[in-house]
Amino acid sequence: MQKSKLIIWLEFIPFAVLLPLIFLIPYSAGLMMGRQLGNLLYFLMPNYRKIARVNLRIAFGQGLKDGDAAASIKSAFGNALQTFFEFIRLSRMNRKQVIRYTLPPKGYDDYQAAVAKGRGVIAVSFHLGNWYWPVICAAMEGYKVNVIVRPLDNPLLDRLMNHAFERWGIHVIPRGRSAAASLAALRRGETLALMVDTNAQVDGRFAPFFGVPASTLQGLIRFRRGTGAEVMAVHSLRQGSQHKVHMEWLRSLPQDDDAALLAVHHYYEAIIRDHKSDYFWLHPRWKRRPPGESDLYPGLKV
Repeated sequence: MQKSKLIIWLEFIPFAVLLPLIFLIPYSAGLMMGRQLGNLLYFLMPNYRKIARVNLRIAFGQGLKDGDAAASIKSAFGNALQTFFEFIRLSRMNRKQVIRYTLPPKGYDDYQAAVAKGRGVIAVSFHLGNWYWPVICAAMEGYKVNVIVRPLDNPLLDRLMNHAFERWGIHVIPRGRSAAASLAALRRGETLALMVDTNAQVDGRFAPFFGVPASTLQGLIRFRRGTGAEVMAVHSLRQGSQHKVHMEWLRSLPQDDDAALLAVHHYYEAIIRDHKSDYFWLHPRWKRRPPGESDLYPGLKV
């Protein structure tokens, strides 16, 4: 249901007041505040804490110690706030400032070679570290980058989010109306950034993630099939106040659709096992179930 104008403005005004204050906070202090507020939200948002605990149990079984699970969940809260802070700051940062907080990327040569093929590049990613940082870096280097983003239900806030991308030359494609624009971008040899690890409520394809079927968006397999585009796995990991961007050309990704999604899941599972405190465990990744399977989040708001 569409929000009324009153609700839209009541949501927007506090954010508009907060926005100038965010720019006054020193960068390192903002990141530290994000970590501390994440620890607080761990206690103030029990529903998300419980969702994250279910997710960690699915991924790592009963062997994960309670202390390790709590640390990963607090980190997920903190990382989300840090990413929000950085995304706002990116709307005014310049190239020199971005470079200051970016370590030399791994696999950049791979990305350049994939782009040079001329068939377009599908950059698949998971919610690790700051998931916006790699696309900003690519656009900053002059590459034509498109991102598929779910529109916010507040048009004023949605406009602000889109501006943060567009000032770097990144083209925003709204999810739900993305097929034609995405195919056209790839056929022009551009880069299309996709987040793979969100629960697909509609038109999802079940693929095992940590061995449990997860409803997965089909953009990767459909856009690849329609264009022959190269596929890059991309993510960013925090190292203090800096970011290490990782890129790998998935040259041997299977042609079979199910096998391709499984291969991407396996690729990121290995990274998440090594960096579980960097992953966004707060999202109900396994919400939609195959027919006949029971809810994995009973009693929780998901």
